[in-house]
Amino acid sequence: MEMFMDFINPNLFILIPVMNIIGTTLKSSSVVKNNRIPIYLGFISIFLCSINLFASISTFTLKTILTCLFSSITQGILIAAVSVYAHQVYKLYMRTRSENASNTSDEHPINKQK
Repeated sequence: MEMFMDFINPNLFILIPVMNIIGTTLKSSSVVKNNRIPIYLGFISIFLCSINLFASISTFTLKTILTCLFSSITQGILIAAVSVYAHQVYKLYMRTRSENASNTSDEHPINKQK
């Protein structure tokens, strides 16, 4: 994950938790299928990155517009990828933690029945 963080603009780090919140909201709704949530997060993060990048330029030449479009797409994809990756790591951690808790409670002498 650190590899991705080297390529993300520090001004856009705030979008990672925002994408987690949006992803959690999409997951709790019945409108979007779970397997399509990363695609929606990608488009939303590209859109938010483009707002940020276009707001920061002062002259609108073809070169700056194309640069902002390219940066918006790459930054948006990276932010969505880090957000989905962080969510998957969290899910794996919680699953491992609950499995370890259930395994240790089963082995405890008090829990054994005769």
